[in-house]
Amino acid sequence: MSKSDIVHIGIELIQQGWMQGSFLHNTSAPKVYTVQALLEREEVEHIKSGMSLPSNQWTMKEVVLDENDLLVIVSQACDIQKAPDKEPYVEAVRAYWTSDRNTIHQAKRNSVYYFPIKERTTSNNGKEALIVDLRPRLLIEKEALLRCHPISYFDSENTVTPRRFRQWLGRRYLRQALANELVTSIQQPVVNAIRRLSAKDPLHNIFDNLREIRFLLLNETVPYQIEMLFLFDGDSENPPLTDEEAARLANWMDIVLKSEGNISSYTWHMYSTQEISVYDYEHAYELALHEFSLP
Repeated sequence: MSKSDIVHIGIELIQQGWMQGSFLHNTSAPKVYTVQALLEREEVEHIKSGMSLPSNQWTMKEVVLDENDLLVIVSQACDIQKAPDKEPYVEAVRAYWTSDRNTIHQAKRNSVYYFPIKERTTSNNGKEALIVDLRPRLLIEKEALLRCHPISYFDSENTVTPRRFRQWLGRRYLRQALANELVTSIQQPVVNAIRRLSAKDPLHNIFDNLREIRFLLLNETVPYQIEMLFLFDGDSENPPLTDEEAARLANWMDIVLKSEGNISSYTWHMYSTQEISVYDYEHAYELALHEFSLP
């Protein structure tokens, strides 16, 4: 292939329809990554005897994706269009259909790992969702991608999901880390209480229909006084919570926080993302509902 052909591969990919969010069927493409090898026993003995430590060794390991998996492009259009001598690869992550309720709930609750693209009804009237998993990543040579054809799983009339997908891609690196005191006093009690809910509890649907939950600290020391903000997408196809649903969620959280957390006072408000002020949003802590981190 001549240099002039190489220069135009990126442009051809864009003309073919490749963009951030394009899917392609996986053909058992391996995900290759490096891991640091463990010290062998004889190396440990060398260390104990005072000999110099050998340099760390890295080894290649390969994980083969399931034949039913999909790959979704996460590179931005500008990087896809660049000539291969400037940007030789397009980045992709794994996507797959699942009926696992726990994974689907996590994806709907602003998980940094999972994102729900769409849902469908199975032959036995069950529900399954197409989930993007941000953790397994691989690089595809642009020349190889040129031989494939992009598939779209976004509904043409739905402009909200593609926008949220683009926003979600950067959240893993921008998410706010909570101080340990806030985790143990506020987040951990809520996450643990959600895990105890029965599979058919109506609260699951309420959580799934929220965009996210954030909270404002009204004081700086325990026991905390907080204002909880329940946010829903103003332009989402899902209707906002009813007054009854909002009250149910607020009362449940009030009981959890005061009985298992370290909260002295608790108020709440329901906001559309079109209503909340930038100041309140930026100064509120995100309450992640799927996990918490403690040292």
